[in-house]
Amino acid sequence: MQVSRNPEIFSSEDGTTLGYMPPDAEYSTKFFIALDPPRHTRYRKLISSAFTPRQIQRAEEQVRANATRIVDDFVADLQTGETLDFVDAVSRKLPMQTISQMIGIPEADREAVAYATEALFGTTDLEYTSLEERAEFFYTQIGILHSAGNDTTKQTTSHAFKALVEHPSQIEWLREDLDGRMSTAIEEFIRWGSVVVHFARRATRDTEIAGTPIAAGEKVVMFYSSANRDESVFDNPHAFDVTRDPNHHAGFGGGGPHHCLGAWLARTELKHLFRELIAKVPPVELGEPEYGHSALIHGIKRMTVRLATS
Repeated sequence: MQVSRNPEIFSSEDGTTLGYMPPDAEYSTKFFIALDPPRHTRYRKLISSAFTPRQIQRAEEQVRANATRIVDDFVADLQTGETLDFVDAVSRKLPMQTISQMIGIPEADREAVAYATEALFGTTDLEYTSLEERAEFFYTQIGILHSAGNDTTKQTTSHAFKALVEHPSQIEWLREDLDGRMSTAIEEFIRWGSVVVHFARRATRDTEIAGTPIAAGEKVVMFYSSANRDESVFDNPHAFDVTRDPNHHAGFGGGGPHHCLGAWLARTELKHLFRELIAKVPPVELGEPEYGHSALIHGIKRMTVRLATS
């Protein structure tokens, strides 16, 4: 939080990743992520009007309808006895549809745009396409918004669903009062998933963090999964617990000028999607997830799911 909230001491402008980032990705983040105030402030003001609580309320009815349709289709496919990929059948659909509608991506282009987003953050994953294709996407679309609004919520959905299936008593606790308990559970979904792995900053002058001296010019790295498992903040931090309250996680960043603009939108999507999943999905069995290879996103690429056999 100290690093996040003091951009005059910990600058974003010299790169926001620990190691190498492909030139196209580094170029694209200079638009927004890798800027300090006041330039960052000007861009943020232009974009933030799409992510206010009032705007999210306007979009909420569409989010609710999409979530209902996605889960109904998923349950119907499960009932056939088919083995499905949860990521493809559920996780990726709602955030892709929502952010695409909000920023005006035509329906025919949405699959390609979502794939390009995944490729950007899977910078060391050999499954994805060339750097040139990623660059073309970012030069022609509002790429950073789509990235922030799609991949992070998608991955939180996958991690949270896996955790719920592995903790059926917590599903039952939620079903006793879905409306009253869902908000608390969502914060644990976000903490538990810790989808964004890290962001880096460069010290502009000699300083210290928790007693550790930092010299001017040195890079410091914020690992969000570490913050979200901090035993000085969370009781039993390595346990998944949807009753956890308070839950002061860093899933949307550590505050300051780069705090996640889409936090309201992410919570809205997770609320409606998991309300439908918890209410409608029968007991299922999950296969071993296939994780992505990325220093930026803690993601699940595929995860099979089928009706439980016992």
